[in-house]
Amino acid sequence: RAKRAAMAMSALVELAAGTMAGVGICLVGHPFDTIKVLLVMQTAENPMYSGMMDAAKKTISSDGVAGLYRGVASPLVGMGLFNAVQFASFTALRKVWTNDGREDTIARIAGAAVCTGAIAALIEGPQDLIKSQMQKQIASAKAAATRGTPAPPAEFASTWDCAKQVVARRGPIGLLQGIVPTIGRNMIGVGSYFVFYEMARRAFTNNYERQPTSLEVLTAGGFGGVMYWMLCYPVDVVKTVMQTEPLDPAKRKFSSSLAAARAVHAAHGWSGFTRGMAPAVARSVPANAVGFVLYEWSKEALSRR
Repeated sequence: RAKRAAMAMSALVELAAGTMAGVGICLVGHPFDTIKVLLVMQTAENPMYSGMMDAAKKTISSDGVAGLYRGVASPLVGMGLFNAVQFASFTALRKVWTNDGREDTIARIAGAAVCTGAIAALIEGPQDLIKSQMQKQIASAKAAATRGTPAPPAEFASTWDCAKQVVARRGPIGLLQGIVPTIGRNMIGVGSYFVFYEMARRAFTNNYERQPTSLEVLTAGGFGGVMYWMLCYPVDVVKTVMQTEPLDPAKRKFSSSLAAARAVHAAHGWSGFTRGMAPAVARSVPANAVGFVLYEWSKEALSRR
């Protein structure tokens, strides 16, 4: 009984610390994510923005700083839940893979992290769909304003309205639009995220001869975040294309992730798979640095109670 109680308490600590990390990552990173979607969605024939800074300036000019946080409600809730599940799943899988005294190698950490990515995608996918649909609506209105034409009618009144309409039109399965590239992205990205974070921590502490400092955790977290996006970004572009398609399957251009990838290449060449990468990588450093520090601090504080 005591062992089960300790395991339950450990799981609760992981969930709480992961939630804190998710909230911090979202608040720091959402403006960068908004810019990323704007850059991915613009057409090659009539681009609205020359780059990341231009997109940020124009968004703030037209909507204020609040414009960078449009659609934040869904990821704020979702990132808390997502990171709670992500950190708890990773810790549990890591323990399973190193059970019976097996060495906690980088290869075993990678296996646990890749599996964690697939699990977490089932939560992150619906969250990303709603966020992408809301950001697409904003981008369409901006494009119309640039052309001097009337803005199309808003499809969704709010983030919550978007979620309700997805379920009303397509049922709960509608929330899984774009789930295949989401799982692919997460398996690559989350695998890289934890592996490079762990490698950096081991390098800083000479394989844990001492505990890492807060600055070292910040640096390792930022490094893990950068590697997440550097390695999975082309798949994320395909995911964004799939998740900004109409909710009605009959109105969609692409029947599969492969079709979407081919369309990106046809329209923009190989560079199409890196559009919007700059804000994603820029976001990853402060957001994940803060996220890992909040996770480690929260975990340490809660474990002492």
